[in-house]
Amino acid sequence: MNSNPVWMSHLPIGLPHKNGDRLYGTSSGYAADLMAAGTPTVSSLFRKSITPSVSSIDIGDMLQVVFDGSFWWVSNADAVIGRLTWAASSRDHPDPRTGILPPLPDNGSLLVERVFVNSGAVVNLGGKVLPT
Repeated sequence: MNSNPVWMSHLPIGLPHKNGDRLYGTSSGYAADLMAAGTPTVSSLFRKSITPSVSSIDIGDMLQVVFDGSFWWVSNADAVIGRLTWAASSRDHPDPRTGILPPLPDNGSLLVERVFVNSGAVVNLGGKVLPT
């Protein structure tokens, strides 16, 4: 684990969650604007899918995103990190805010812009997906 993680240079966003998680990082804009630009956002990973490898992730990391036909999985060069919360059925339904189909790519890169930290360790992440 990095001795000086980038997330430590950010102020926490909001109040602690009930489970003790704190959010650190930045936002690249409104989700609807990013979706329209073809870079869908990731608010967090599906909690039950997260592996211990998430603790090595930091703000600014670029992770791989792959759709397996049912779910989108996030990994780095070493291991699977977890599963996105996106539903495959979302590809068939227009976003109610914009009226456009969400651009959910089969493959892409997840730019980590936010991390959830609990007891000094990264426990979840968020950011935006750049299609490849």
